[in-house]
Amino acid sequence: MRVVTLPLKATVSMSDFTRPELTEACEEIDAAMFSGDSFDDSINREALREYMGRWEWQMKVIQNNEPLVSLDFGDEDRTYDSRTDQN
Repeated sequence: MRVVTLPLKATVSMSDFTRPELTEACEEIDAAMFSGDSFDDSINREALREYMGRWEWQMKVIQNNEPLVSLDFGDEDRTYDSRTDQN
């Protein structure tokens, strides 16, 4: 396995989340990425790419202040924004 060191160009630390559960979740993913053979399998790599694409899309939605989720409840459409916990 080839090891490459990449510089981090962030204005905040990766552990600067305001919610501890976000730090924990990201550190779990980070550990899986950089240890062992978790992503030697092409199926695992493709699944991770799907998640990453989904997360990147959602970050753009959040940055544009668009609703996070649009839900269809059958006879009524309403938007639920989980950032404000409002319908």
